[in-house]
Amino acid sequence: MAIASQAEHAQMKDEASKTSNRLTEVTSLLNDLQTLIFDTFQRLGCSQKALEDLLGLNVPINTNNMIVYLGQIEQRANELLNILHYVNLKVSVARLFSST
Repeated sequence: MAIASQAEHAQMKDEASKTSNRLTEVTSLLNDLQTLIFDTFQRLGCSQKALEDLLGLNVPINTNNMIVYLGQIEQRANELLNILHYVNLKVSVARLFSST
């Protein structure tokens, strides 16, 4: 029985080590993701005021509010796509009238 117990103990220790390593990997990935999300938020010119209205003043990105930052990024990306669509439409109309 002692041999089985030692084997079980070794297996549990190995699983705990693997779990700990996986936790470290996931934490690192989430930290990288938070950095990328915040950089994208700033590069797109997302509204800091809108973010403050949702989260409060000077709340840094974390795992609890990443989705709010992503929502702001999505909203800004949609605004930029609408601007692009509008500009392309204006160019097409201008070409249409200049060719006639």
